[in-house]
Amino acid sequence: MNAFNRVFTVIGLIVLLIGGAATLITPAGMLSLLQSIADAARLQLFAGFSDTSRFVARVVLAIAWVLLIGFLLWIELRRPSTATVEVMRYTGGNTIRIRTTDVAERLHDAIIQVADVLDAKVKVIGRNRAVEVKVDVAAARHADLIAKAEEIATLTRRVIQEEMGLKLAEKPQVSIRSQDGRGVAMRAKPIAPATPMPPIAAPASEGTSAVVPSEPPTAQAAPAAASEGSSGESSASGEGAHEETKEPREADARPTTTNP
Repeated sequence: MNAFNRVFTVIGLIVLLIGGAATLITPAGMLSLLQSIADAARLQLFAGFSDTSRFVARVVLAIAWVLLIGFLLWIELRRPSTATVEVMRYTGGNTIRIRTTDVAERLHDAIIQVADVLDAKVKVIGRNRAVEVKVDVAAARHADLIAKAEEIATLTRRVIQEEMGLKLAEKPQVSIRSQDGRGVAMRAKPIAPATPMPPIAAPASEGTSAVVPSEPPTAQAAPAAASEGSSGESSASGEGAHEETKEPREADARPTTTNP
């Protein structure tokens, strides 16, 4: 905008310099020149127009010209917005400025904590030494919208003026609407999963050992186990019979003694 203002000012000053000097030197010549330019424009632009159409076209062009000049004046005269705003609480020799984005984040964090507030959008516009605040709030359907808007406006003034030490350029603008409460679950902070505790082994008593359960034997392993059991039993019985037959033979082989 500064570059546009500079260019526009330079061009305007050059036109005024040349036109003003020529008008002061030869007023009749400048009037005849302007009349010839107007006649040429009418022949080129409004040659096929009727008187009524020509008048309407001139009115439309005049309105467009007024809107253009009015827009340029509004841009030039309006208060420019700034990215930072000066803190008014501290009146010492130092100048402290805060970014408007930080102010908006601080205010958003405070508004979102209000009960029945589902969502909030905060816009802070810096005006050099003051701020303009616009808040758009979505509240639950069962909430009182008017009371909730007043509560948010009071909170906004307290955060801006008392906590941050800034100056409000005008009253806070609060827009509030009702919304379903399903958005509350989306704003909830996720809870970190608990760390599982390692299993505690029971102390084993003396003479006992921990038995680890194993998979049940399959159908094919069952006959093998049965055959192993039967063979073990037969071998045990065979060994026992052999020992029984062996003991008498050893007894027969011993010499017998008689007492005199």
